[in-house]
Amino acid sequence: MKEFDDRIELSTDRLYDHFGKENGKKQLQKYFSDVSWLQYDDSLYVTDYEPVVEYVLSCHGNQNRLIVDRHKEFVAFVKEKTDKGLRITKDAGVFIAKR
Repeated sequence: MKEFDDRIELSTDRLYDHFGKENGKKQLQKYFSDVSWLQYDDSLYVTDYEPVVEYVLSCHGNQNRLIVDRHKEFVAFVKEKTDKGLRITKDAGVFIAKR
C-alpha cells in the first residue's frame, strides 16, 4: 500500500511497539530464564484483487481518508498488482519461554 501512497498506515495502534519481536525477549526475560524467538516462514499468494481491496479498507488506519477520493485508482492499482499473483509476506513468529 505504501507504493500506492506512502502516507497510508493500515494500523494506527502499533501493538508491536508495546510487545513484539524487537522488544518482547527483554520483557519476557523478567519472568523466564530462557527466551528464544521462532520466526514463521510463510506467505499468502493472492490472485484476486477484491479481497485485498476489502481488507485494506477494513483496517484501522488512515487509508480510508487517503483513498476515498482515489477509490477507482486504488482498485485499478491493486488489480494490476494481483493480475499475475501477489505474494504477501508477514514478519511474524512466536517466543519460546522456559523457566
